[in-house]
Amino acid sequence: MKGISMRRASRSGVAALAVAGLVSSLGAVALLAAPSANAVGTINDVVINEVESNGDATNGDWIELYNNNPTDSVSLNGAVLTDNDNSHVVTISGTIAPHGYATFQTDASGPQGDFGLGGADAARLYASAAAVGGTPVSSYTWATHASTTYGRFPNGTGPFVTTTASTHNGPNSYAGSVNPSPAALLNKIKINEVESSGDAVNGNWIELTNVTGAAIDVSGAILSDNNNGHIFTIPASTTIPAGGYKAFVVQDAAEVGAFGLGDVDSARLFVAGTVDLATATPVDSFSWNTHSPKTYGRVPNGSGAFTNTAAATFGTANGSAATPPSLAGNVVINEVESNNDSTNGDWVELYNKSGVSQVIAGAAISDADNTHVFGIPATTPALAPGAYRAFRVDDPAVDGSFGLGNVESARLFNAGTINIATATPVDSYSWTSHATTTYGRIPNGTGAFTTTSAGTFGSANN
Repeated sequence: MKGISMRRASRSGVAALAVAGLVSSLGAVALLAAPSANAVGTINDVVINEVESNGDATNGDWIELYNNNPTDSVSLNGAVLTDNDNSHVVTISGTIAPHGYATFQTDASGPQGDFGLGGADAARLYASAAAVGGTPVSSYTWATHASTTYGRFPNGTGPFVTTTASTHNGPNSYAGSVNPSPAALLNKIKINEVESSGDAVNGNWIELTNVTGAAIDVSGAILSDNNNGHIFTIPASTTIPAGGYKAFVVQDAAEVGAFGLGDVDSARLFVAGTVDLATATPVDSFSWNTHSPKTYGRVPNGSGAFTNTAAATFGTANGSAATPPSLAGNVVINEVESNNDSTNGDWVELYNKSGVSQVIAGAAISDADNTHVFGIPATTPALAPGAYRAFRVDDPAVDGSFGLGNVESARLFNAGTINIATATPVDSYSWTSHATTTYGRIPNGTGAFTTTSAGTFGSANN
């Protein structure tokens, strides 16, 4: 649950605060030079620049705006500020000067506003009350109160950082690097287990373990996948006991920054306060190329290499490692269509040349690019002896889709292959030009590849 401070009942008001760079619509003395009298900039020039959520002694909770327009002032009349609750609205007014600041208190009883900002909350700017709930002009979300304030550095354009001091209605104060050092959690908290294909109870999740002898507070730490825009913030008041485990459902829409994990993806942990994942050093990370049949987990816990586990252990110690069934010598690539047939697109056909059924669910098909991985769906039935099954690999509706080129390869990997770049494929075939029909084995399953007389999707080659 998100930690949110006690709030008063919401009440829309008119916040017209006379501050440096702001002309109040409620009769305050004009503070702008004559060229700024006409507000010809647009509200889209304005951003949220600094936020005080924990109530400073003088101004309470407040949201500061900044005008990025270097030459034109902007009218704020009718614009509104909200937190993460659409019913909490304060209507603002006035004019903000070029590269000027305007700050509005949100928790003052009266026209200035009447709601507090929480420890896990958001500040949002909308062009009008009617726009609330849509895409804000500017916004910032946080998971815990800052020790000072959260503010942009540089002002107006930079990422939000924890400031060195509150600067109500003025340039932000910051003297450190944008990203904090990972030292607070380094070699103390480890990613221990990952579920990327979604278990029936918890969906996609990442488990952390505390490898030290004392409890560690991980509030505000960030979990991400391989997308720097995916930021799942660990809720406030989250502690992992000494030697303990804690799993986080990263696709839970009720939490801040939910996202899903893919078949070619990563799990990364960053310390609280990290603002730019692209340049930050993660505390710990793990990457994979295919979904695991169960989960990927460290064996031994907290220190071992990641491997396929025998069973998922959400929030508890990992059990034994497991070796997924190998298809080597049993299942082969039997036919390839690389030039997009009119019915099935680009496809790769498999054939079971063994005398027993083979579990192919979770196995992976790739081309020559190690980032192109089509995972055979978990619901795929076992492949019977002497049976064929073809998979379209360029269907945009399917996770991991890719097209096959005219100078290309088709490769098959076992389920649970962590890194296909270093793994030996079960089977493969490469070509230097599209076939006029398809490339297929003659005889089926054992022969060399040749140009077929016609494509035979999911059946014996012609």
